Amino acid sequence: MRVTLLSPFHSLRCFGRYTYELIRRISRQAVSDSSLTV
Repeated sequence: MRVTLLSPFHSLRCFGRYTYELIRRISRQAVSDSSLTV
């Protein structure tokens, strides 16, 4: 997956959305496993 520096805002938005989805998925999986409960 190549990141084009077409515009900082665009790349930042894509990165933010990607990280958001990733964290959300990890959080859901962690809750589902219920083994990483703090």
